[in-house]
Amino acid sequence: MAIGLRSLLDFKILEYSSVWVPVLLIASICITIIVFCDLEYRSGKPNMFLSIFGLILLSFSYAYGTYVSLNCVFDSSKPEIHVASILKKRMTSGKTTTYYLELTPWGKQTEPDEVSVSKALYNSFQENDDVNIYLMKGKFEIPWFEITDKNTMLK
Repeated sequence: MAIGLRSLLDFKILEYSSVWVPVLLIASICITIIVFCDLEYRSGKPNMFLSIFGLILLSFSYAYGTYVSLNCVFDSSKPEIHVASILKKRMTSGKTTTYYLELTPWGKQTEPDEVSVSKALYNSFQENDDVNIYLMKGKFEIPWFEITDKNTMLK
């Protein structure tokens, strides 16, 4: 579960359409291997439903986290640099606090879009400030991006 959560928090995927088929395939392979190799699952006990549901949840989280992390960490593409302005800042709080910036359209985006950012990045901006958006292709052709201020360049 941790790798799935980390990839959700660390990487901003631009388009998820090419994520789901490989993730479902990886999760299915994991589930199949575990179910057919573990005698407990093959015994057909009536209380296996909850166990199999947990297995599906963990396998999907593992597959998503691994695939997305590999796509972003091993991406060696040259980033496209886009500039957008901050239309609005907002934060939500509850058990955790999440910080959002609403950005003007950039790249292939045709509508303003809201993205979550770290607290430090959120506090370093004001409305109407410009931000740099680094759009990368991804190792598995899953586009992802990072946001920085105008004075910070990615390596």
